[in-house]
Amino acid sequence: MIYRCSKCAWQLEAGATQCSNHPCGHTFHARVPADALVRDRKSQLWIQELVNEFPNTLNDQLASCFGNDDLRDVRWVSPIKPKYTEYREDFLNIFGIELTRTPLQDFWPRRGPRWDAIGLIRGEAGMPKPLAFVLVEAKAHIAEADSPKTYAAGDRLELIRHSLDQTKKALHIATTVDWSDKYYQYTNRLAFWHLLRNLNGIETYLVNVYFTNAPDVERSADENQWKCAVRRIHAQLGIPVGALPNDSIGDCFIDASKLDTSMKWS
Repeated sequence: MIYRCSKCAWQLEAGATQCSNHPCGHTFHARVPADALVRDRKSQLWIQELVNEFPNTLNDQLASCFGNDDLRDVRWVSPIKPKYTEYREDFLNIFGIELTRTPLQDFWPRRGPRWDAIGLIRGEAGMPKPLAFVLVEAKAHIAEADSPKTYAAGDRLELIRHSLDQTKKALHIATTVDWSDKYYQYTNRLAFWHLLRNLNGIETYLVNVYFTNAPDVERSADENQWKCAVRRIHAQLGIPVGALPNDSIGDCFIDASKLDTSMKWS
């Protein structure tokens, strides 16, 4: 069994009670199995670090991905330290956004997608509401992207399926694949983007952040491997190449090994 420090993830010597990584020097009461530490970190830690410590790196990637320099000025509102709060649809109430054309309750059940990160673009001084939202789903290894079907049933499931079908039609995707049955985490994000941007006229960017070369993730993927995985997801969902609008839905690839140079991994 391999153990790592619960603070900096340095691999520990057998029987050690203090981390030998000198910048850390953490004294601990219980060693943490390495596999448990990997499970705990995953994409959540990396998106927290990216948003809080390297926001310009993310914003530059967004601007490049969408060809829109306005995205260099995104202000991130989640997950912000020290609480790292993540939001579902409640972020709309926080910023005073009303879905007047297609209300949320007519499109999706309560407790919709939980966003790994949320950013906004403010308008001119004095404008009370954001001009645009950036909604992020983050993954640190390919297995995370293999999300199961929805667990909803009854009326909730009927509403979800109806709205997923609406989303497919809006994207001109002619497929009979049931989007509630596979890669549901991916498809419900597309549906929420459709609700905000197309049905309610709210400028919204949907971003999938894929972390490459994550030093704490076993069999971490590089950019090419991620692109292959995304193509496989699209193929199984019946999404043709070029079907997703690249001016508002995009993929960003962030090299996690460059984000925290203070960590050492063995």
